Amino acid sequence: MSIPATNRKVLAPGFIDAHNHFMIYCMWLPYLNCRLPLNGNIDELLEKISHRSGELPRGEWIKGWGFADYKVKQRRFPTMPELDKVAPHHPVGLIHVSGHSAVVNSKGLEAMGITPQSPDPQAGKIERDPDTGIPTGVLHETAMLGLSIDSTSREFVGLPPDQQMEAVRAGAAEYARMGITTTCDALSAPDILSIYQSAENQGALKCRVTAMPYYDSSAAFLDSGLRSGFGSKMFKLGPIKLFGDGSLSGRTAAVSVPYEGTSNTGILYRSQEMLDDIVQELDKRDFQIAVHAIGDRAVAQVVNAYRKVLGNDRPNLKRHRIEHAGILNPDLIQSMADLDLVAAVQPRMLYEQGDGFYRSCGEERIHWVYPYRELIENGIHVAGSSDCPVVSPDTILGMRDSIMRKTEEGRVLAPSQRLDADMALRMYTEEAAFSIFEENDIGTIEEGKLADMVVLSDNPLTTTPDSWSEKLRVEMTIVGGDIVYENSELPQRGQTRSLND
Repeated sequence: MSIPATNRKVLAPGFIDAHNHFMIYCMWLPYLNCRLPLNGNIDELLEKISHRSGELPRGEWIKGWGFADYKVKQRRFPTMPELDKVAPHHPVGLIHVSGHSAVVNSKGLEAMGITPQSPDPQAGKIERDPDTGIPTGVLHETAMLGLSIDSTSREFVGLPPDQQMEAVRAGAAEYARMGITTTCDALSAPDILSIYQSAENQGALKCRVTAMPYYDSSAAFLDSGLRSGFGSKMFKLGPIKLFGDGSLSGRTAAVSVPYEGTSNTGILYRSQEMLDDIVQELDKRDFQIAVHAIGDRAVAQVVNAYRKVLGNDRPNLKRHRIEHAGILNPDLIQSMADLDLVAAVQPRMLYEQGDGFYRSCGEERIHWVYPYRELIENGIHVAGSSDCPVVSPDTILGMRDSIMRKTEEGRVLAPSQRLDADMALRMYTEEAAFSIFEENDIGTIEEGKLADMVVLSDNPLTTTPDSWSEKLRVEMTIVGGDIVYENSELPQRGQTRSLND
């Protein structure tokens, strides 16, 4: 890809995030930020919770997000007694960085109705003391109840419209600052779709949105007659999203070989027969489909389901997708290529969660963890994304990490899978546009396309990736010819304006 320079700055296509959770990012901005630096101490987190407890009325939930047990010095979740001590009068719920696990205190368990007699729900797990059977406070997948993404969405929907728009505007400003001109919200319940429509009408969006309706809560939408692609240039419906398994960092992704040092092989959300039926139903009704599958056991299940609707002689005209495709092998990659599937991947995870991946998978399997080069060289369409708020939505960092594949501890994961800068940029522009049927309008700078562009401080194709954090930044973000972000340090400051003016 060639990108022009202007006034020593570089003009590039606007960045497209093919899989993230923009609305959840907006929802969680007020939550307690539980991210800690590498080898940070749980005591730092407990101090934050104690401070927040002093700010809130008794009985009100303290909710946080972004905690990573594999990063802290103790390599564990905070215990229930620790949380009870710093917040004895509040239910506490901390959402794991993966979004697939959480830890709560005693009052949190009580508020959620979880007792020692509570069974594990379908596709969920309540961790328990091995001797007493009493819940430890650590919850996985559907056991998270009120802390799940689905319940968070329901809570947000209940807020007054002005508060919803305030949150959307705050999140949109951050995305514009990072040069994101199109975002694909990979978990959109019907009520969230109406909030997006209001945001478009009120001018709260600073980027285009492709919403991916969540299958498990979208029965009415599925029967409405609307299909993937319906909408406007700013807001449209994309593929139907399903969950196939859990997360790799939380060790709930469904794998064929147990995680290092355990007998745990993760969680599959559905049987093969159930998934086959859903995929056939959605394909028959002309929807594009996107299935979350991280572990190789889950990816194999999804490939098998797609094979039954595509076969070996039917082209993937609907561009059915696999979200994440975390752990693969040569046979799975070949099958994905044969079916012409689209993969939506998240390189930033290699830095922020890569050390957890390594500890979970070990040296032998790490070559097949997010093997981007193998996918691309086998002709698979690989769309770049972030899965924000699981990791940072900063596209520049995501591109850098697809090239360097370096973890926060400095470990390089499968160096043979590194991309070059051109591959990295294409993932977040051309290929991401292809994944949502928008390649004719966005993804490249060409006459006749929508004017979605970013002005960068330097050229990513010639600047060494290890200096991107210091040298490469977004100076201006342009959506449809309108300047939606401008670096305040630029000589000419101003409000949002149009290049067509």
